[in-house]
Amino acid sequence: MKKSLTTLRVLIAGGSGMLGRQLQHYFSLQGVEVKVLSRNAKDSLYRWDPSKKEIQTDALEEADIIINLAGANMAGGLWTRKYKKQLYDSRIGSTRLLVDTIKSCKPKNRHFIQASAVGYYPMSDAWMNEESLAGKGFLADLAADWEHEGEKVEDEYTLYSVIRLGVILKPGEGFLGKTVPPARLGLSSAFGNGKQWMSWVHIDDACNAIQWILENELSGPYNIVADEPIRNKALTAAIAKAVRRPYFLPNVPAFALRIALGDFSSELLADHRVSNKKLQTNGFHFRFKQIDAALNDLLNE
Repeated sequence: MKKSLTTLRVLIAGGSGMLGRQLQHYFSLQGVEVKVLSRNAKDSLYRWDPSKKEIQTDALEEADIIINLAGANMAGGLWTRKYKKQLYDSRIGSTRLLVDTIKSCKPKNRHFIQASAVGYYPMSDAWMNEESLAGKGFLADLAADWEHEGEKVEDEYTLYSVIRLGVILKPGEGFLGKTVPPARLGLSSAFGNGKQWMSWVHIDDACNAIQWILENELSGPYNIVADEPIRNKALTAAIAKAVRRPYFLPNVPAFALRIALGDFSSELLADHRVSNKKLQTNGFHFRFKQIDAALNDLLNE
């Protein structure tokens, strides 16, 4: 029997990001009590400042479910050495603060969900699943260390889950926020050779999958990606088709991306072909399995 969430208190760390805001809305519509950790506490917010190791302890004392999405925006700046340190420290430091605070709280049954990304896996043309080894490089090391820091929370009282997220598709934000405006002008262009695999997920499916993991008390890592990854060039063409514009421009060469964006270009050129079979085996069904249906829903309301 699935657990009902309406009697439980959900706390989101990193609630101001794209997924965090969507989860707040999603759970609130179902009558689930949702609180958020924020540097600017008000109303449904609890105050924390991971950089200063400050947190309202009662936020975690009261929570039955903690969803940790906290971390600096991956696309928030050029990946200089300083910004990569900020990306790393904001994730590891905030997770460590959450885990240490939970460990200091009175024991109670909790479910801790740790965000991660498909960047955990090696770049490869081969299918990756939750049993695959971690890759190498900044993205993979960041994801692996983030997960490792979170898993320290697991004990006889606290269930620990990891959500390895693909590229989340939501209109006006994230990947679509960057690629749709030029597409509407007929300026779509693939990145690099365009052959790299992109594992994506509709934001509604991402929220539904997280709820499924919570209701069914699933532990361990789960890939939250649609059934069918798509190559970058095909995704670029699909976006142009969805907004009814032509796609004719040549690809942006990898060297040009590296010159313009530095190390951040590695995220645009990432090659991840990731399976969601583990989640499906546990009974979850994705609503949006193919890219055309997802884009039509997101871009042509």
